[in-house]
Amino acid sequence: MSQEYGPIDKFWVGSTVIVLSLLSAGILEARDLVFRKSKIVVVDGEKTRERKAVVTWGDTTVTLRFKDGNDSARYPGLEGVFRYDRMSGMVYERSKHSRIVSAILLSPLTLFSKRKHHWFSWNYVDADSSKRSILLRIDKKEERLYRRQVPILTGLELETIIED
Repeated sequence: MSQEYGPIDKFWVGSTVIVLSLLSAGILEARDLVFRKSKIVVVDGEKTRERKAVVTWGDTTVTLRFKDGNDSARYPGLEGVFRYDRMSGMVYERSKHSRIVSAILLSPLTLFSKRKHHWFSWNYVDADSSKRSILLRIDKKEERLYRRQVPILTGLELETIIED
């Protein structure tokens, strides 16, 4: 018993095949991972500050660029291209903090919720053969992609620390 397909069924089958082939071709291409919501943690005197940055993970390097041009001049050592073969010790950490200020200003019910911060860091050896590290605060929407894809790109093991 054979089943005949009408013109509408053939259209859907054909369009599905085309869409799937386009999607698979896009997925199989080597593309850089670009994160635009990350922040670089910088030490400014005795204080730490977070500066908006664009982080691009390529085939062999990661590139950090500040979004603000003034930050590039103030913190020249943090912006640049870092090779994977000079990196070690990648760490992902999630920390929770109480919302005390929100409870005071808005509602005591916010004490029952906690805000979460996601951190990503790695150590590297610079051109002067001295050990340094980079600390990023990453967006919660990008956290899974960082944890899943960056270890694959770099070939390094990711240590995970989750604070409850």
